[in-house]
Amino acid sequence: MKLAHLQLEDVFGNKRTLICYLECGSIQYSLYSGHTSSGQALSLDFVSKSLPVDKINSKETKSAFKKRLIEVVKSAHNKIVNDVNVNIKF
Repeated sequence: MKLAHLQLEDVFGNKRTLICYLECGSIQYSLYSGHTSSGQALSLDFVSKSLPVDKINSKETKSAFKKRLIEVVKSAHNKIVNDVNVNIKF
């Protein structure tokens, strides 16, 4: 399940895409250059902060987790350019 899909821009104008998944009970991240599907995979070191890997407590919701993730990303001097909808239904 995708928890967050964030399009970022750092202080130098470099575009990146951070995707957060819940997979097999573990939170996983993927970071790519650019805002398109053809971006190159990057090390999470480019975020330069420790990303959350667990809920703060048993009552933390998906929405609260995402807000906490966004605060961590912003504190690492990244601007959130777009918060892509992860609840698309057809």
